[in-house]
Amino acid sequence: MIEFIIPTYKRTEHLYTIVCSILAQTNSNWKIHIVGDNIPEINLERINSFLKFVDDDRIKFTNLPVRYNDWGHTPRNYGLQEATAE
Repeated sequence: MIEFIIPTYKRTEHLYTIVCSILAQTNSNWKIHIVGDNIPEINLERINSFLKFVDDDRIKFTNLPVRYNDWGHTPRNYGLQEATAE
């Protein structure tokens, strides 16, 4: 099992590219955990719409309640704590 942890804030277009790239892989033994750094509402709506469109149970999204603004370190560490793959 491969587990991708993707910290994000505002760059939804890059998030779409990453997720679509992973979805296109021939190996389907993976999970994605997207962790938002207290994403603004407008971007949050875009991400939720995109994930609803993709509709894949292997993709999990968490938006942290506080903006840490530490270059993704806190969201990445949160994702690592939540990881279930070895």
